[in-house]
Amino acid sequence: MRRVKRIINTVYYLFYLMFMVVAFAACVNQSNKAQDTVESSSVEKEQVFETEQEEAERLLKERAAEEEKVYSELGIYNGVYTIITESEGVTSSLELKYNNDKTFDFKWFLLAGDFCEAKYEGKILMDQTQHGFFAGDGCTIHFNFMGNWGEGEIIEIDHEGNCKDMKGDCNFAGKYIKSN
Repeated sequence: MRRVKRIINTVYYLFYLMFMVVAFAACVNQSNKAQDTVESSSVEKEQVFETEQEEAERLLKERAAEEEKVYSELGIYNGVYTIITESEGVTSSLELKYNNDKTFDFKWFLLAGDFCEAKYEGKILMDQTQHGFFAGDGCTIHFNFMGNWGEGEIIEIDHEGNCKDMKGDCNFAGKYIKSN
């Protein structure tokens, strides 16, 4: 009986010892997994966070791609435009040619009876908001590229300053629609 008791105690002791070894191994394994997670998380963060130089380069590339998309769409405005007006005796046209470099070459004229004659040509410098500007001889001309309104592309023109190439009493603010 003593021997049986001793065997039972030994079995309990071995079982207890085995349980402790398994529990300890599980703790060590869990700790290693946690450490691996922290290390891999740190590596991921290092990959996400870039140097200031890399971030600046990435932002410049993104901006260049965005600008390229915006400016590449301006070619739809190539063509000849006529003024939208109900006034009799007013003739005006605008000719545009996109240069694929954020600029248009333009030729514009306005004839309104015997009291107004104006003619300008030059380069329109575009911004990202579909607006373009020409400045020369004390005159600034603003071009608003308004898109297609169902009947064709529309461009609105207005001016500021003393436009010296206008003869007579001229106001050439108006909307122009693409005619070709």
